[in-house]
Amino acid sequence: MQKEKILATYKTGNSICHILEPDPELDQEKVKEEMRRVGWQIWNSLSYEDKIRINAKYED
Repeated sequence: MQKEKILATYKTGNSICHILEPDPELDQEKVKEEMRRVGWQIWNSLSYEDKIRINAKYED
C-alpha cells in the first residue's frame, strides 16, 4: 500500500479529521462488487412477471 495522501484536514475542538485520497484500484473493485451485489438483490426481489416484462423490453 502506498503512503496515503491527505486531501483535507478539519479541526473541531480537540479533534482532527484527515480526509485521505483512496487507493483507486482497491476502491473501484469494491464499488463494482457492491454494485453487482445490489443489482442482483434488486433483480431477485422482482416478481417472475416483472422479470419477464423487463427481459422482453430489452430483447434484440
